[in-house]
Amino acid sequence: ASESVLLPSTSETAGTATFTGMTFFIPMNTTKPVDVYVDVPTTASGATSGASISVSLSSQQGFKAVDAAGNNDTQLASADLASTGTSGKGLMIVRKTVPTLSAVALDSSTLSAGSDIIIGRVKVTADAAGDLDWGQVVFTINKSAVVTLGATSTVKLWEGASSIAGSFATTSGNLLTQTQMFPVDANMGTGGSLFFRPTAVRTVPANSSATYELRTTVGGLASGSNLSVSIANPATAVTTGTFTVVGGTFGSDTSSFVWTDLSVNTHVPGTTGGSEGDWTDDYLVKTLPLTVGNKSVSF
Repeated sequence: ASESVLLPSTSETAGTATFTGMTFFIPMNTTKPVDVYVDVPTTASGATSGASISVSLSSQQGFKAVDAAGNNDTQLASADLASTGTSGKGLMIVRKTVPTLSAVALDSSTLSAGSDIIIGRVKVTADAAGDLDWGQVVFTINKSAVVTLGATSTVKLWEGASSIAGSFATTSGNLLTQTQMFPVDANMGTGGSLFFRPTAVRTVPANSSATYELRTTVGGLASGSNLSVSIANPATAVTTGTFTVVGGTFGSDTSSFVWTDLSVNTHVPGTTGGSEGDWTDDYLVKTLPLTVGNKSVSF
């Protein structure tokens, strides 16, 4: 069955749809799911990127069930049943396109000392619906205390055969002032967050992907040493706005992946822009959190 959603006024954020004459039969001692589908226009047709869609079943307003004895039940529950209470699966966010992040296997799981060592590899895929840009990624580093990782002069993010120009920082400050990342004498021996912002925003064309490698200098190894790299998923709610708003202060913000679906018509691909409010955070980004590198000493 289908019904139109009726809004009391154009300023309302919620509307109602009433279904009558239903023949929804539920046998004794069984359950049946109720699936609700909504038609959503494209962003080109007026939908707003970042708008959220959820559904609630009214507990009392119009509910009616008839049992085998002919008794009427007009109260569904003690309160409205919201789709957002279904383990994060009942909320939809309108987007022109979406990214999917996936781990790409490293060449070796053995942690070795040296320069230009690949410690993480991640692939970003754009949906067939459109291109996307990303302007920040945050890696979570966990390591044995004895393992040393090089300073900013040795940390690079590569795409294909070229390193990407950009800036690195950690929660303890810009790496230009450090001789190594997460040094033991700074009480950061087991790691922390490594931020990267490319000088030029990276564009991933529709229905394609780009693979990125995190490389640095590794040292201080001992038997049992290990190192893992992941991308967290700290956002608990959607944030949509300018890059400055979503990205926050470099090195202290919490979003692990800042990206845009390029839904604002004035957005110039490859730039962070100024007033373009189609940037967003890692909320509901597919497959996050994600481990993108895991190595250990084999001797």
